[in-house]
Amino acid sequence: IAPTAAFGLFHDGFFAKVHGVWTALLGRLLGLPDSLELRLRALSVMGQMVIFRVGMTGILRVVGGDRLSDEHLECIARLCIQQVEAIVAGCAPAGAEVGV
Repeated sequence: IAPTAAFGLFHDGFFAKVHGVWTALLGRLLGLPDSLELRLRALSVMGQMVIFRVGMTGILRVVGGDRLSDEHLECIARLCIQQVEAIVAGCAPAGAEVGV
């Protein structure tokens, strides 16, 4: 799929900034400098969260409703936090001091 002008505006005005924040946060938590691997890792974290927006139709079918309840949203937030904690714990260099 060829990107449109609107995609460029979205990417440069929003997505790149959010990605930059995630990359910097993970770099700090993992004690790693900026690298291709760190930037891709940030994208993998973002993807785990973005699915709850772009895959909403399928998610609503899984939860059996027409909207997400507060209980669903609290569960999603908790799971996203756990995923980031697992990434930080599992990816830090040996001997590095990490914490979320």
